[in-house]
Amino acid sequence: MEVEPWFQVPYTIEILPADLLQQWENPSHVDPALTIPVVNAFIPHDFTIRTGKSVVSEDLSIPRVVLDDPALKVWYKLDQTFKTPRANTYFSVMCRAAGESIKAVVLTDIYMKLLEHELNETIYLV
Repeated sequence: MEVEPWFQVPYTIEILPADLLQQWENPSHVDPALTIPVVNAFIPHDFTIRTGKSVVSEDLSIPRVVLDDPALKVWYKLDQTFKTPRANTYFSVMCRAAGESIKAVVLTDIYMKLLEHELNETIYLV
């Protein structure tokens, strides 16, 4: 019996039989519910620091509008540390029917919370 040094938990070390290891390597049945999660396209894999130097006549530390249409407004601000653009996305959805009754207001609120929950699961999926 050995004792783990940080938590003082007793444990033993045993060598697993070869037939058990073989069985784990080639199981006779695998539960179909046991799956690997899909790859999250939103998690970055390239962490190289961008150091491109460009001569710019205007101050890019102040956000500026680069597109202003009735349905879309795009702002640009350069990150001063890594010299890359920052991105924040906000959506405004308008629906007259959403405010016609108390029931419609409550159902719209529930729908928006469910939509936000589903988007968070997509963004943070591992």
